[in-house]
Amino acid sequence: MLICCFCAEKRLLVGLRDLGVSKAIIMTVHDPAINRRPRHQQAAITIRSDKAAELLARLTRTGRSQAEVIEAALESVPLPQPKRTREERLARIQALVATFKPDPSFTMAQFDAETYDENGLPR
Repeated sequence: MLICCFCAEKRLLVGLRDLGVSKAIIMTVHDPAINRRPRHQQAAITIRSDKAAELLARLTRTGRSQAEVIEAALESVPLPQPKRTREERLARIQALVATFKPDPSFTMAQFDAETYDENGLPR
């Protein structure tokens, strides 16, 4: 049995059976075009949005296929960022909090004097 390490496709390998080996994992040169499903077996894409279908029709008037237009659109979308670990999140929070720490020389009495008047009302 020949197992492709990229797509896990299993193929019978006659030569190994002669050597008494029943199973083996062998690194092979993997060509994705070989394992690509024929067009008649590919799943159809259903577009339920009239606006998207109209836009796709306008973009394919130049001779590009619908698949090419959709692939180009999907390739232009950035991939989502991987989730940050707990340590990374805490480091970011601590960095943000460090920028907002009050000045130790500024006391509460000074804050009250600047914020409130002599009657205790906000300025």
